[in-house]
Amino acid sequence: MKTKSQSLQLQPYILSLLQFMISNGYVEKPIPPIRLIRQQQSNNPIEVRTGHYDPIENEICLFIAGRHPKDILRTLAHELIHVQQDHEGRLTGFDADSSLKDDKTLREIEGEAFLKGNLALRDWTEKYTHKNDNVNESTKITLTIAQIKKLIKESTGD
Repeated sequence: MKTKSQSLQLQPYILSLLQFMISNGYVEKPIPPIRLIRQQQSNNPIEVRTGHYDPIENEICLFIAGRHPKDILRTLAHELIHVQQDHEGRLTGFDADSSLKDDKTLREIEGEAFLKGNLALRDWTEKYTHKNDNVNESTKITLTIAQIKKLIKESTGD
């Protein structure tokens, strides 16, 4: 199943992003468990949830089915900002039914999570990609168009 292998492939990136966000002051320990949810939620992609942090259960849930890995990491960064907001005592009084349009404070909390989460991911991406820029020329692989088509065909089963 693609999503099961996807969760295994995501784990090193999740750990790397988590370590980066802790060491750069985006979030403090303790970090709650992170649960990767593989099941498809809806046939309508607009209705699909991306993730959430539950301060009562002390858990981050990331929905990974059919999503690009970087989008999943963006959701993780966002939810980790909510973890930090919870550490600071700023998430009290909100629940799953709270509405952004009705609550100015909740809107500010979400705005902060979007801004800082995206900036954290961008900072991590730049550091991560630059760290991997020093690939030895002999380890680079060049594929022809025919080889790429063959790989695509093999991976899709066509």
